Amino acid sequence: MGCKALDVVYLDQGSANENKVLRLLGGGSVNSKAAVVPDEDFEKAMISAYMTYVVCETSDPPVLIPLDSQCHRMPTKEILQTDSAFIFDFITEVYVWLGRQTKSEQRRIVQKLAAEKFAEGYYKLNMEQKNPALSRVTHTNTGAHASRKISVTAETLPNSGRRGSKPQGGRRASVSQGRHQKKELVQRPSHSLLLQLFEGSEWVIFKEKFCDWPDESRIIRMKGGASAVGEVTKEVSTEIQIQPVDVATMIPEQPLTKMVLDNMDIGRGRGIPKGMDGYHVITLDVKTWHVHENQSILLPDESFGQFHSGEGYVIRWQYRIVKVRALRNCDDVMKAGGMERCCYFFWLGNDCSVNEEGATAVMTIELDREKGPQIRVVLGKEPPALLQLFDGSMIIHAGKRPVNGVRREYSDKSLIRLYCVRNEEEAEACLLQVPASYESLRSRTSFVLLLCEQGEVLLWHGCKSNEGTRKAAEHAVQNLIQNHPEEASIADKSEIGLVEIEEGEEPEVFWMALGGREAYGSLLEDTKDYSNLSPRLFHMESQTGQFVAHEITSPSKSALHNCPFPILQDDLYNVEQPAIFMVDAIETVYLWFGWWPDDEEGTEASNSRRRRWDEERRKAMESAVSYAKEVGRSLDFMYAVYAGLEPEGFIELFPYWVVQEDITELQLDEGIEEEEIYNITEELEMFSKEFYTIEELREKPPPKGVDPTKLEKYLSEEDFLAVFNFSKDTFMKLPGWQQVNWKKKLDLY
Repeated sequence: MGCKALDVVYLDQGSANENKVLRLLGGGSVNSKAAVVPDEDFEKAMISAYMTYVVCETSDPPVLIPLDSQCHRMPTKEILQTDSAFIFDFITEVYVWLGRQTKSEQRRIVQKLAAEKFAEGYYKLNMEQKNPALSRVTHTNTGAHASRKISVTAETLPNSGRRGSKPQGGRRASVSQGRHQKKELVQRPSHSLLLQLFEGSEWVIFKEKFCDWPDESRIIRMKGGASAVGEVTKEVSTEIQIQPVDVATMIPEQPLTKMVLDNMDIGRGRGIPKGMDGYHVITLDVKTWHVHENQSILLPDESFGQFHSGEGYVIRWQYRIVKVRALRNCDDVMKAGGMERCCYFFWLGNDCSVNEEGATAVMTIELDREKGPQIRVVLGKEPPALLQLFDGSMIIHAGKRPVNGVRREYSDKSLIRLYCVRNEEEAEACLLQVPASYESLRSRTSFVLLLCEQGEVLLWHGCKSNEGTRKAAEHAVQNLIQNHPEEASIADKSEIGLVEIEEGEEPEVFWMALGGREAYGSLLEDTKDYSNLSPRLFHMESQTGQFVAHEITSPSKSALHNCPFPILQDDLYNVEQPAIFMVDAIETVYLWFGWWPDDEEGTEASNSRRRRWDEERRKAMESAVSYAKEVGRSLDFMYAVYAGLEPEGFIELFPYWVVQEDITELQLDEGIEEEEIYNITEELEMFSKEFYTIEELREKPPPKGVDPTKLEKYLSEEDFLAVFNFSKDTFMKLPGWQQVNWKKKLDLY
């Protein structure tokens, strides 16, 4: 913060120096408590004005885009990605946050836009006149404030340093002023700060603005170094205290996801079931826009339900809710009238860039003239209310769609395509394109194989595909044939052929299209009944200080049908790493361990996090064993798997899977063996091993569960004496710097 004071003076109200301090704060007497806004109310008002921005670099010039889900609230830490840059506007503090992998040009642009945003001012809060922290608005602060202070000068801010000046770029003006167009834009107080922070070097004052940033003082307890005068450092406990998960909280299954719009539960988008009193939802109109950079393109009726994994879309749903009264022995009576409502979904493919995601969010705001709810949806996590809008016609193709003046053709030109059938209710059926290979097949669902040149559709049912999945697949295929969408690239024939195939009875053309018949995870010889088997996924973490397990569920899970694939690879890979997940596959229980990010190796902070990571893995294994005993799972079929090196049996629990080769390389560098299956009870014994030989401790990386900052403690008393030539007690009495020197000398550091 730039403070260089050598002394701190403590003041009580009424003390001799009180008047001097009050003059520095602007003069006047201290207001009575009743004359000022309560702190809680003022803090709520401040938080409601918080803004989070990303830069849309595809526009000319680049503009700031507010992240709607992170504005007018405390932001969440999960948005901070290592290749991204963000601007956080907290009124008196504006921060530029830069990830480690951001490019120099990206940093230059975000710094310039942050300086403009800082000088532009902020929108006056209704209650700030009564709060001295904001009422003394004088001039924009340009003084030097620490090494990360961004210089704000006339040269760097053309047309932006004067109040009332027009922001650069029409887009930014419309976005940033949309919610505040009736409020007064004022300059920031003179004590306001414009600061630049880098990933991993965030200040506490910045972290406290986030609702979920873990309190590191509760997570890591470090041992202090030697004092300034060289006396022996006092021993401070570095043991990481984590308790296993309370497995009683994991056993009850989570209720089905509800969708509440305008304070009304709309169920799966159709309202209450027939024969019950309540509300019924009637869809009036559905429109879909494809978003490309700074433009939205309304899709024609022929493209209804057609999406691409590399694009962003905005879906406008206009509907009416009416009161329904169920009468005995006759049809339901529907009350006339009902208010028309509107909801906007912005759907993001899993191959969208950050800029494309931001542009889609902005277009949602611009298209939403009714000011209805806006819901962010990512591929694979579509709520039933969105899926049912297309009545089984939703198809997600790979790649990107053409755009006038940019791309003339679809990016995916393949003429042999394989689609996985998702969801179990006919109206919610969705086809998702996966690699056209035998490795993509799953016995617990159905697939649609398109031979585009021949105009043939092959509907393949896995031997364990349940009734709901089969009916959904048949409904989706009939829609595909009837609609004949251009996006599917099927030859323009008057009639499309349909062949329905059962697993084990495939014609030769089927295997030829998939590159040959090879072994895959078929369940043809498995006699188990899978009709009621649905895996469960738990995310285990301790960011709040307590080790807990959160169940991850599918928003489209139905009460009428078993869901064979409720979890996705993205659930594991798209969280902050290293992460821990437990998968209860009924017959088998897996613990999935993520990867260690390839940065900060060897630093004290990295070593501390590794110690915590090892302890979390140990407690996760203990928790998994307790869970297995509680629900009656066999301890012989509990395995630890590692990201990038997942075995086939684990991969087949997911509807589709993409091998991440970069993660595989990281894990191999960590000493994890490829295609190795680790029994959890054996792994737990290894993590709990008390002593190792000197040769084992000198290995890089050290054995699993070993604290890399305290390798010496894993030597037995005899081995320690043989290596150091003195006892452990003598070593512990040495000053910290001498301990470090001894460890370096003996290659134990």
